[in-house]
Amino acid sequence: MIDNLTIIEKNAGSRLVRTISIFGLTESEIAVELTQFKHLFPQLKLEVESKFPEIRVKLYTGKQNIDELKDSSDDAVQWICRKLGKHVYSDIGQ
Repeated sequence: MIDNLTIIEKNAGSRLVRTISIFGLTESEIAVELTQFKHLFPQLKLEVESKFPEIRVKLYTGKQNIDELKDSSDDAVQWICRKLGKHVYSDIGQ
């Protein structure tokens, strides 16, 4: 099920935009909820990272100037928070 997410390889061209911390869902459940992400936000990529007992959803871009993506990344974070609801306990990476 995790294949439904766009997973980005960490490389020199990728820049972390935001991290969202999740508690109480499995990676598979997150994948189901975020299936439409890559269609809605094609300029951003997702990485799902397990750090027991939480899961972190990280947003990356390949663009060098992340300031250009501020509105888009804010919209993406709000969309993820709506989709995952009460399971989001931080959208600032803590």
